[in-house]
Amino acid sequence: MKIMVTADDDVAAAVDAAVSSLLVDKDISEVAAVEGGLIEVVRRGRRERLQALLEGPLFSLLRERCEHAPYGARLPGGVRLVAASLVDGRIALSLQKPAPSDARLEHLVEEAVLPAGVDGELVAAVLEGGGVAVLGPARAARARVVVAVARALSPLLRIVSLSDDLPAGCMPRPVGDDVDARAATAVLLGADVLVALELTPAEACALARAALPVPVVAAVACASMAALQSAFGALSVRSLFALSAVLGLAPDGRPRLVELHGAAGEPMPPSAIAAPPIAAAPARTRVEPSNATPAAPTVAQTIDVIPVLADAPPAEWASSDVDDDPGWELGSLSGAPPAAGSFDAALQAVSKRPGFTPRPPSAHPQFLKGTGGLTFEPPGNPGEESE
Repeated sequence: MKIMVTADDDVAAAVDAAVSSLLVDKDISEVAAVEGGLIEVVRRGRRERLQALLEGPLFSLLRERCEHAPYGARLPGGVRLVAASLVDGRIALSLQKPAPSDARLEHLVEEAVLPAGVDGELVAAVLEGGGVAVLGPARAARARVVVAVARALSPLLRIVSLSDDLPAGCMPRPVGDDVDARAATAVLLGADVLVALELTPAEACALARAALPVPVVAAVACASMAALQSAFGALSVRSLFALSAVLGLAPDGRPRLVELHGAAGEPMPPSAIAAPPIAAAPARTRVEPSNATPAAPTVAQTIDVIPVLADAPPAEWASSDVDDDPGWELGSLSGAPPAAGSFDAALQAVSKRPGFTPRPPSAHPQFLKGTGGLTFEPPGNPGEESE
C-alpha cells in the first residue's frame, strides 16, 4: 500500500515536544504508540515497552489528518511518520528513524546479530561479483547489516545508493521514480556496487530482470526465503543475490541470523548459527552443502563449536536491579544481617575463618655466636706452633 508522504510543521512540532528525547537516542530505531497506551521503542532491534504515555496534542492533530486514509509525513532528520485509525476509534502512530549510517560488521558480531565468520562471507560475496540480500522479520537489523556491508566495501569500491537513506561512504541515489531506472543511471556513473536499504520483492525482481553488470546489496522487505522465491516466480533469487541472509528474532526478542543461503542454495543449519559468540577463540569447522562438488565454487560457511561451560555462580549472587552501581555485592551498609545465600553472606563467612600463619623454620645447627665466628688464628690446633 502506497502512503502519500508530506511535510507537516505542526505535526513535526508536536512530535518534537512528545518524544524528542527518544528520537535523539542513537540506539532507538523506531517509536510506536497507540492512543491511550504505553510507548514502545525498538532498541538495537529489540522491541521494548516503556512505562510512559505519549502526551500532548499529537494524537488530536493526527486524528484530523488520518480520518479517511493512513497519513504519512517526513519529519526533520529523515524521520518517517505513519498514522492510521483503528477499528476501536483510536489512532496508532509509528515513527521510523533513518537507518544508522555508522553501523559496522564487528559491532553486529559483538551483539550476536551475526556469527563470527559470516561478516567476512558477506563482504567476500560482493567482492566476487555476487549480490547480497538481507531479509527476515527483524526489520531494523536488516538495514544495519546492509549499511555495515556497504561501509566495509566503501574504501575499496564506488558505492551508489538506490534509496533515500544514505550509508556512510556512499553516493546519493540518482533521480528517478523506478528503482531499475535509478540503477541503470548509477551504472553509467561508474558504480561498482548498488545499495538499497529497503526494497520490495517486486523491485528486487525488476533489478533481476535488468541483468545489472554490478552486484546489489539490499535489505528486502520479505519475511522468509520461501516468500522471496515465490515473488521471483520463474526467476531465481540467485540471479541477483549470491548470498541471502535471513534475520529472525531470538526467544529474548533480539535480532539474529537464522538462515544463510549460499551459492548452492542450501541454508546453513539454524542450530549452527543460533549460539551467541564467546570470549575465547573457538575451534572452527568448515561446512559445505552436501550437493556441492569440489570443482564447483561455493561460498564457505563457518560455524562456531561452543565448548561446555562450567557451572555458574549461585543465582542469589546476582544483582536484582539492572541499574545497580559497582559495589552492590558488598550489601547494605546499615548493619543489617545479609540474606542467606547472598554474596555478602559468603564474604562474611570467609572473613570468620582462622588465618593461616606459617611455622617458623628451625635454627641452623652452625649458628654464629659472639663476634660471628671470625678469628685471625691460622687453621689447625691453636696450641701448636707451626713448623
